[in-house]
Amino acid sequence: MIIVDTSIISSLAKINNLKLIKSIFKDETILIVYEVVNELLISKEKGYDFVDRILKVMAYEESELKKGKWILKKYPDEKTSKMIDQLYEKYPHIHMCEIVSIAFAKQNKATLLIDDRQALQVAKKEKIETYTLPALIQYCKEEEIININEVKEIIKLLELKDHYKFQEDVKNELLKE
Repeated sequence: MIIVDTSIISSLAKINNLKLIKSIFKDETILIVYEVVNELLISKEKGYDFVDRILKVMAYEESELKKGKWILKKYPDEKTSKMIDQLYEKYPHIHMCEIVSIAFAKQNKATLLIDDRQALQVAKKEKIETYTLPALIQYCKEEEIININEVKEIIKLLELKDHYKFQEDVKNELLKE
């Protein structure tokens, strides 16, 4: 199971490349938590059309996953709700979207796709497997899901359309042929 946080799914939607997630995790259930969806809907209200690309592939029930939708919106059960409360008490400096995503990942022993540095540190403290966007791109390159020219294009588009900031050493590693 894979949990996607706002930053990574937004970045990939902005460059019209959500399929990158699906191509890596084709055999996994990909979840988006209700709090992330709410944050995305606020962006949509502000006029950002990238959200429509996410909503187009989002399912509200598991039965919809077989009909071209591949990201499942999920609400917490009682146990996950308690974990959300505990994590928020423990890490009040972390944004609620990230807290909810971390709680779902921990509760379901899932992998978390997340870029926020502080939330990433919390997820690691909580022993959750994580991937950042650069790690996903690197994985795709190594597994030949994308070639070096596609890596260059993805980086260029992320910097241009999402104002994504790559650390110089990370960017250099991604661009190695």
